[in-house]
Amino acid sequence: MAVVKLTLNDEYYQMLKEMADAENKSIQDYIRDKIFNLSTIFTPEEAIKRIQNCNFESSEGFTLPDVYGDDSADQQLCFEKNL
Repeated sequence: MAVVKLTLNDEYYQMLKEMADAENKSIQDYIRDKIFNLSTIFTPEEAIKRIQNCNFESSEGFTLPDVYGDDSADQQLCFEKNL
């Protein structure tokens, strides 16, 4: 995986951080979204939505791979949990 370095002064870094925070994204995800117009599914909001839609119970215990996994597998998992 390639690594890209971006050097900013404190003022621009703070502005970037505030813009990312306003969208509840990491700086990396915010930049990726702005450059490629591509949002990642790995957001707190998406995790909560998936957990609620799949009816995960806290007593069952689950991990992020359980919540995200493969999209087609996720749909099957949600379907099975809702039966």
